[in-house]
Amino acid sequence: MTRHTLFVLPLAFANLLAGCSSSTTRAASAQVAASNAAVPQGTAAHRGAFVVRLGTDTIVVERFARTDSTYSVEQAARSPQARLYHTHIEMTPSNDLESMFYMQHRIGGSMSDPLIASTQVTVTGDSATLLGKRGDSTTVNRRVAVPRGALPTLPSSYLGYELASMRLVASGRDSMQARLLGPNGPTSYGVKRVGRDSVFFILDPTTIFRAHVDAQGRILHLHAPFTTFKIELARVSDVDVSGTAAKWAAAPAMGTLSPADSVKAVVGGANVSLRYSRPSKRGRVVFGDSSVAMEPWGKVWRTGANEATRFTTDRDLLIGNATVPAGSYTLWTLLGRDGWTLIVNKQLLRPDNSGRLLWGTMYDAQHDLIRVPMTMSTLPTPVEQMTLALEPQGDAAQLRITWDRTQATVPVRVAR
Repeated sequence: MTRHTLFVLPLAFANLLAGCSSSTTRAASAQVAASNAAVPQGTAAHRGAFVVRLGTDTIVVERFARTDSTYSVEQAARSPQARLYHTHIEMTPSNDLESMFYMQHRIGGSMSDPLIASTQVTVTGDSATLLGKRGDSTTVNRRVAVPRGALPTLPSSYLGYELASMRLVASGRDSMQARLLGPNGPTSYGVKRVGRDSVFFILDPTTIFRAHVDAQGRILHLHAPFTTFKIELARVSDVDVSGTAAKWAAAPAMGTLSPADSVKAVVGGANVSLRYSRPSKRGRVVFGDSSVAMEPWGKVWRTGANEATRFTTDRDLLIGNATVPAGSYTLWTLLGRDGWTLIVNKQLLRPDNSGRLLWGTMYDAQHDLIRVPMTMSTLPTPVEQMTLALEPQGDAAQLRITWDRTQATVPVRVAR
């Protein structure tokens, strides 16, 4: 496998959000264009490389190249541990997916070593076979329906987004529904042009990626300001995928990006517990104005990450001066510039009748039980990972939220 120098372009994602190209963004775009100047335009010569960051941490690198009807894709992913993938994709003459072989390799090994895992995807007419293996053991063997015009997609990959953007631009339309097929089966999302050089990928009402694209629809920058997974992607001239994977493998494992945690305490005889996920600062502005912050003022925040934060008590409580009957709830926080408000909400499950736990972007104020003000303080040093605590104080406790330089507390005690 050829090794290349990792080269990262300067980013100007704030200008992406404003829907315009600043001089910095234009310079970055010109640099990418120059690196591809020798490549003829058109899908037959399509190639590229992406670096994906979460704050100051690089979490995915990817490169791909097309020869005739075949794509070769290399990926390294960092979380929860370093992984290395190589995929062969065959396209039909109409540039739809024909077959895919998705392979996880041992980092530092040779291409001839036994695979850690693989999935073979074979399209036949309007259906496809997915054959997944872990080593030599079959883990998946199923058929799925394939919509006409399916494009390839891979986990932790942005090639599929680029192919969808290129198809939209080539069609001359303003929007379309992208239909894709990958190792995990079929998926789809909306693709919409927003101005001359921007595209939205609308996965659902709460998950929207925004990309700055060139005249062919190739992604130059991508940002996810409207999602909880606030990645930033930059197109680069090339990237050393295997070398990056080896470097990550030699370092301590990154772990889950926002690991789950729990807190249990006895408060005046009541058994109280919290279940939440812990996002990290990663060099970013956590709270503040919407133009720069992860969690902007005026927003109802999930008070954690991933699924909605859950709060359970087996006795009636007073949180602040508001009564919370025994039971299970979700916790949210209204972030104000001059103070925060803790929200206890009665909704636990998603509104789609699936029985799944509520996701942390699905807040619905009509299910609010109480809203109570919190006491705010500024910490002398920043806290990297968001933390919830129940700190006993005699027969009562303090519910404490700590992240970055902000601390918010509210008293909790048993209702008499």
